[in-house]
Amino acid sequence: MKALLTIFLVFSLIPVRADVWVYPGPDLSFESSEYKITVIQDGIEYPSFVYGDANQFTDKLSSMTDFNHWTTFSFSGTITVRVRKMAGNIGRCIVYPVAENIVPQIEGPELTFNLDKPKKLFLEMDGQYEHPLFIFADPPETDIPDKNNPDVVWFGPGIHNIGPRQPLESNKTYYLEGGSYLKGSLHGSSVSNVKIIGRGILSGIDIMHCGYRACGFDGVGIHMFNGGSNQLIEGITVTDPSSYCILSRGQIVCRNVKCFGWWYETDGFGAGDDSVLEDCFFKVNDDVVKLYPQRITVRNLVIYQQMNGAPFQFAWSAQNGKDGSVSDIDIVACEVAASPLWTSNKPLINMRNGVNNNVSNFTFSNIRADRDIAALIGINTTGTCSGITIKDMVVRGNQKFPSYLKGGAVSNISIENVIIGGKCVSMDSDIGLQVQGSVAAPVYRCMTAGKEIINAIGRNVSSSE
Repeated sequence: MKALLTIFLVFSLIPVRADVWVYPGPDLSFESSEYKITVIQDGIEYPSFVYGDANQFTDKLSSMTDFNHWTTFSFSGTITVRVRKMAGNIGRCIVYPVAENIVPQIEGPELTFNLDKPKKLFLEMDGQYEHPLFIFADPPETDIPDKNNPDVVWFGPGIHNIGPRQPLESNKTYYLEGGSYLKGSLHGSSVSNVKIIGRGILSGIDIMHCGYRACGFDGVGIHMFNGGSNQLIEGITVTDPSSYCILSRGQIVCRNVKCFGWWYETDGFGAGDDSVLEDCFFKVNDDVVKLYPQRITVRNLVIYQQMNGAPFQFAWSAQNGKDGSVSDIDIVACEVAASPLWTSNKPLINMRNGVNNNVSNFTFSNIRADRDIAALIGINTTGTCSGITIKDMVVRGNQKFPSYLKGGAVSNISIENVIIGGKCVSMDSDIGLQVQGSVAAPVYRCMTAGKEIINAIGRNVSSSE
């Protein structure tokens, strides 16, 4: 009996294995005053710091949200997420993307839901339009470097005032530990074999906004120019840049990155040939993804489209992108759908000012838009645009403004199984298509799979509805 008791005591001292990683806030001044979030696993509660970031573009507050609120944590297994609204009851909440089919349980000021895999979610609660909440439930980190390695630049929890244009070097790993908050930007010329990874935050909040047309690219969050190869950005959050979030002229893989931007010219992502953008979130206020390079792969994105810019931009001048693939995209909001102003750069698939360019062979597939969109496609070029396929797409709302094909030679546009407002697009009039110049009519196909796609979206309403 004594031996059995000894064994029990020994085993009782073994710590319970935690499959949840939450990260400290750098300072209470960054904490959201609207929400508290707790992650629960096996009866153990882990408070997850919620950031509250005020809109810096105060001239456009009437057309944008006043704040961004978000939290990031990592986990494996199954968890329960509990959200507490700090003032008043929640009432009703929709969790986006709708295709995730997450129905929260709501009781008074709290809601809960379960997760068994990583997701990037936007929670919209009654009366909280100006205070959207984003939950980034990440997978566990698998590539944490050795802190003592001389080729590792390590940023621990807390605020780091690195300033603008902190140099990046080839053959280095820059690790932003969860809870780190870097004020500044990271820039490097012709860098290769470089990693910027972790669960920390890079913020341009102290860099004056003047846009890249006035100030060059000083305000880009991460800028790798003059080429380079084997570049990796993974896991971090980029917020408040004064221009691009991430811009590389080399070959880059960008994975599980979250980007927030307020200003005009805060584009999301630009890259060189043979780059990959996957499993990322964007709420920026210019073009989300620049499809300028050759053989770019874009997949598994969640996009909150703000008032300015297109989700996917082919060209602004003489770019010649080709042979690209865009797939598995969720567009969870579209602020521009409510405004008729300056719609020429806001269609979902766009070419604002193509100048003697040659854009060809892009496929867009498995795209879900949970609300109204500005327009399906808008191409304006003095060059050529051909071989564009848009297929297996569902817009739960409507198209608010006409699509258009204008300018030079536009041909071989295929629209297959695209459903807008419950109807499969089968002719020009379904998208109000405006045609001008040497344009060949798109080819439309509607297949029975369209209804299956609609059914696959499912319902996503609160338990109180």
